[in-house]
Amino acid sequence: MTGTTGRLQFHARVAANVLAVVERELAAVKPQLVVALGATAAQSVLGKIVPINKTRGRLIAQDDGPQVLVTVHPSYLLRLPEQSARDEAFAAFVADLRRVRQIAMENHLAAGRAFAPEIVGRGGLDRANQAFDPGADEIGEPVHGSILVL
Repeated sequence: MTGTTGRLQFHARVAANVLAVVERELAAVKPQLVVALGATAAQSVLGKIVPINKTRGRLIAQDDGPQVLVTVHPSYLLRLPEQSARDEAFAAFVADLRRVRQIAMENHLAAGRAFAPEIVGRGGLDRANQAFDPGADEIGEPVHGSILVL
């Protein structure tokens, strides 16, 4: 696969394969915010291909799900050939993560709670992993995290 079309087709196939896993993670964690790292995660959560550089750092509201913030996958930063490009991209990535923190603070304050969000990533919370059993017909009791990173 070469070119943009090949990459988009690859991401579409991978996203389709992981959609069921993502849906189960969302049901187990019930996050207020999902941080989608890269094209595959963004497509899995949003159900469509989104241009990363045009949507990154912006909050995307969903009718039937949590808010989503899209950013680049960290491996993208490592693949940039020039140091100046890596530095610029890293600064933008850090800005995206600061935006996540800002949103989490706003969500907690709006709910009348002190700021102490749980950040749940794949394998990052034992209880979420217990609730998420791929072999089970039903998931266990939901873990209500505020941020899920995919």
